[in-house]
Amino acid sequence: MTELFSPSAPAAPDYRKTLSRVGWGMAVFFAAGQLGQILVAFVLRLLAPDFAATALALFLITDLGLYGIGLPLAFLVVRRLPRCAPPLRDKGGLALTLRTLVMGFCVMYLANFLTLMLMQLVTWLKGASVTNPLQTAASAGNPLLNVLMLCVVPAVCEELVFRAGMYRLTAGLGARVYVVVSAACFALFHGNLYQIFYAFALGVLLAYLYLRTGKIALCMAVHFCINLMGTVAAMYLASSVAGATLLGLFVLVCIAAGLVLLALEIRRGGFSLPPCALPPHPVRAALFTWGMGAFVLLALLVALLLVLV
Repeated sequence: MTELFSPSAPAAPDYRKTLSRVGWGMAVFFAAGQLGQILVAFVLRLLAPDFAATALALFLITDLGLYGIGLPLAFLVVRRLPRCAPPLRDKGGLALTLRTLVMGFCVMYLANFLTLMLMQLVTWLKGASVTNPLQTAASAGNPLLNVLMLCVVPAVCEELVFRAGMYRLTAGLGARVYVVVSAACFALFHGNLYQIFYAFALGVLLAYLYLRTGKIALCMAVHFCINLMGTVAAMYLASSVAGATLLGLFVLVCIAAGLVLLALEIRRGGFSLPPCALPPHPVRAALFTWGMGAFVLLALLVALLLVLV
């Protein structure tokens, strides 16, 4: 098994207290980010009503609310947590990055199939279609703006928060805790059922990539490529018969190649992680903390409201 950490590792922090504080930080990030968007939108409509109706304003409202208001407040919540994460070894990893990209496309498309079936069931039960917020955002801007705001900004900001930042906060509890908690928080943070399943799967792969390479830039590159193909490129390719055919072939090739790579990675122990001391029923122990429980309930409530309203 590949050694993930350098030999020096600080003592592990308290499991429940750490995850509860992380949960409170995520709850503040999520709630303050949503309220911040309302505040930014109100100010823009008051000061520049014409600009507030543009696609650029829509993206600015989202990012300023999340990263200008929500993230600083979340940092205040978690700033006193001890940084007990062991230092990562810098091991390169271009080949692993390319494999992770293909596996990422694979799990994204497979999870999307599951999501589409679920949304079809919800549509049938509800009697009305369910809007995909990502498609709505992508259709609002021009291609260059979409690449910048839907691909570059999320890839950079989300990797810094959910891979690098979450590593500092949770990896002291063990690599397994970091992978699961960072992926779950990443998925729930999206706040809608369209993205929650594939975001969790991608979050797991990106956490493994960060653990094995120690390079957040590689995680950003994979995240960017997946966002680019999953939103901007897919939307424009699907607008023509030839493009839709190419997109379909790309999806099939990625699923086939990704399944092979996933099987090979599992067979050679690429997803193996060192054991760590966990409390009995670790998932329940995490969810039954005030902070993590509040974040999970808040994120799921918002996701359900977006579906039902």
